[in-house]
Amino acid sequence: MGHIIDAADAANRYPELLQIADSVVMNASFIAQAEAYVEGNLYSQYTTPFSYNNMTAVDLTIDVVYCKMMRNKQPKLAAEVQKTVDARIGAIQKGTLRMMTTSGDAVGATAGAVSWSNTDGYAPPTGLGNQLDFVVSSQQQYDEEQERLYGVNP
Repeated sequence: MGHIIDAADAANRYPELLQIADSVVMNASFIAQAEAYVEGNLYSQYTTPFSYNNMTAVDLTIDVVYCKMMRNKQPKLAAEVQKTVDARIGAIQKGTLRMMTTSGDAVGATAGAVSWSNTDGYAPPTGLGNQLDFVVSSQQQYDEEQERLYGVNP
């Protein structure tokens, strides 16, 4: 079972896949590789790994599983599906196609983005010293409370 799809997702769209492999083999031999293919092509634009709520990633991964499994049975059809997969990935990479979630929201691209944390600037509560001496910053607790209550961070 993968983190984007499972065998049932692929078999629901392409029932003929179950004639080639059962769900155990499909999960073990094809789904992880298909997920790696999709994520490997999009890692520079989006934060990976993707999850099952990214409908674009689900759609692409199911089609890649189909291509991998049908390559020997129906090579022409598999090649056609692979062309559409590669075209969609290319459009996502160019920014002309957005990835969408199950809620209908567009997934934000992260190309060139700088990692950010809401705890930047606060001393960590853990480290190499004695754990009994560690305390959480009262300023951080206050700031988080203000943001939660009033939507502002002083």
